[in-house]
Amino acid sequence: MGPVLMRNLKFWGFVIGASAIRLPLVFPLDLSLDEQTFLNVGHDVALGYLPYLHTWDNKPPLLFFLIAPITVIAHYQIWIVRILAAALDISTALLVKRIADRVFGEASSHWLTAIWWFAAITVRDGGGTLMSETVALPFLMGGTLLLCLERPLLWQAFLAGLLLGAATLVRGTPVFPAIAVVVLIFGEGLVRRDWHLARVGAFVAFGGLCTLVLVILPYVIVGEMDMLVRSMVLAPIAYVQERGQTSIPEVLATIASSRSIGGAFLFGGAGLIYCTVTRFRAAGPQRVGVMWIAQLIGLSRGPAGAFYLITLVPFACVFAAPVFAYLLAMPRSGFPKAALTAVLMFPVPLAISVAIKRGSERSAMADTRVLLSNDMKPGDTLYLTTDYLLYWLLERTPPHPIVTHAGNLFRPGMFRVLPYGMNTSADVMRAIVATRPTWIVFGAETVNKYEQGTEVGQVLQPVLASQYELKPSPAGRMVYRLRDPTH
Repeated sequence: MGPVLMRNLKFWGFVIGASAIRLPLVFPLDLSLDEQTFLNVGHDVALGYLPYLHTWDNKPPLLFFLIAPITVIAHYQIWIVRILAAALDISTALLVKRIADRVFGEASSHWLTAIWWFAAITVRDGGGTLMSETVALPFLMGGTLLLCLERPLLWQAFLAGLLLGAATLVRGTPVFPAIAVVVLIFGEGLVRRDWHLARVGAFVAFGGLCTLVLVILPYVIVGEMDMLVRSMVLAPIAYVQERGQTSIPEVLATIASSRSIGGAFLFGGAGLIYCTVTRFRAAGPQRVGVMWIAQLIGLSRGPAGAFYLITLVPFACVFAAPVFAYLLAMPRSGFPKAALTAVLMFPVPLAISVAIKRGSERSAMADTRVLLSNDMKPGDTLYLTTDYLLYWLLERTPPHPIVTHAGNLFRPGMFRVLPYGMNTSADVMRAIVATRPTWIVFGAETVNKYEQGTEVGQVLQPVLASQYELKPSPAGRMVYRLRDPTH
């Protein structure tokens, strides 16, 4: 069998196998609240509104520009969204493998880097859904791949800058590795008086700036730069301040305790030490290592949470490549090598079991969707404290832009910087009930936040008591309907 055919078989074997792992996650509705929110804002953009001007969420605007066509293609079918999410995660996995090939030389063992990454993103909270990381990482790793070349051409540097800029304007935290690699390349060019390398760093920066200009241009045209700055810069800063910052030791402790990413970091850390000792002057390991460390530092400036750390895993998997290659080169005969390969494939059964478990869980959102689909009239409006995906699935608009993700209702420090004229959670609740939504749906886990004794409950509960009736509801949900004014 020729080498080209063998490479193609491995490529398609990985793609088909990864797709099969995701099959149980294609149809369930309530896997990730973030995905549900992103679809709502993306759909709003597809209707012709700029992000933040009509429907709001706390992410950079390019994420919603990219999700907008996905909402049109999917046409209210979540399975199409999940297939596209799987395709993006598979693309990131293939880029991770390609980076390992470029940095360490092509090897069959590098498929383990793709496998470990794909298993990690599947196992994480919200795995299998259209997360901001799912959209950002193909751009981030695509830019990384281009910069792994010893001396990138200027057009490659510019393209890398475009990709890193796109990743930053989708997720935010990739700005740290993007800045770090530009400083590294440009600084190295100046120190060595290698003017081509200095120009490479400048072209990467210029590419990122071009992406930024393209994204903000619509806001300049409509005269809404203030809203963009408040939403893209001030609100995320307030969000971090309100939730609190973590630290590098806390991040490392979280990594060590996580079954989905701890193994990748163990092998990746060993590979990083190996590269530091043996490949100190090689451009590829230097740049990937600096980007990995910069991403770690960036994440340590934000809120704690294992699910945030998934953007570190592709870099860890790249550095795990020489360790995998060394381990698989040790056995002299076929059976020990096959046995060791099977052991190193242990993330695969973990990902399969997690996907099957999540895919088989009963969906309260699906039951709620049936109820509302049967009882809603065309002009009915909706307010959700959970199950945000129902806005998109039922083609409804949230009653106020700030509450697309209802959790924002309880972060007044964040929306206080936005130009809505509201300073407290009670102010936001008043804006919601003033619209008199026809239906209000509570998730069981959110009911206590809306009780009479809370700031929000003091506004909401009198309105519920006087204007709404509790309908027979699915387990785990409380569904209220606006009373008929004739009763």
